[in-house]
Amino acid sequence: MSFQAFNLIDTNNRKHLEALFLELQQNSRAIWGKMNPQQMVEHLIDQVQYTNGKKEPFCEVPEEQARLAKQVNIYTAVEIPKM
Repeated sequence: MSFQAFNLIDTNNRKHLEALFLELQQNSRAIWGKMNPQQMVEHLIDQVQYTNGKKEPFCEVPEEQARLAKQVNIYTAVEIPKM
């Protein structure tokens, strides 16, 4: 699969999403980050479960540390580093 790292995917186009998922192979290499395909699919499932209320979000760090991280990561132009 040829994929540009900066392409946005229309998440409302279920057939396109399904086609992309079906192209994944166990040995597919990450374009960005460390997760393998299985880990990424599980991560996406978790995120959907948080947004639809099946899972309750929690914070693993102290509130002040989370607030500071949010300020930097959401409200500035800092890029998330590739790992």
